[in-house]
Amino acid sequence: MWELPPQSARRRRRRVGLGALAALGVVVLVAAIVYVVHGLWPTIGVSNATKQELPTIQAMPEAALLVPGSHIFARTGSPASVLGGGAAVFTVAGSNESKQDIFKFLTQQLAERGWQGPSSHDLNAAVSWARGRYNFTLAFLGDPGDPSYSGQSQYATTYAVGVKYSRQ
Repeated sequence: MWELPPQSARRRRRRVGLGALAALGVVVLVAAIVYVVHGLWPTIGVSNATKQELPTIQAMPEAALLVPGSHIFARTGSPASVLGGGAAVFTVAGSNESKQDIFKFLTQQLAERGWQGPSSHDLNAAVSWARGRYNFTLAFLGDPGDPSYSGQSQYATTYAVGVKYSRQ
């Protein structure tokens, strides 16, 4: 007949089982952190062709196109959008120029470089230009009285520009 092991043996097995479960949890957590830190998360299901677009965009002069005298608050690039878009480079900057002057400067620069647009003249919404499978987007952010970026209040206008590759 089968007998229950002594109480201490059952506790020891339970502790060993819980310890193994905790160790497995730590391994999974570390793997997830490494996965995200090394930039693998946004590239799930992204083709090699799309991944190769990021360096192409970064090398485009439009990826660094800002109004002269602008201060860069943030710049980021991604081989693909988590929402399924293509590679993109975005910059958030501050300028003492007005929205209209920034729009006018970028419109002129992009037209000289063969971009089509703008999609709109409404400066309260994102405005975009297109060239082939690439889109250049301009959006104005918040007001200086409600800064999202350190030093933003020193500039009259905060704006974001981005160049994105579209797979479609």
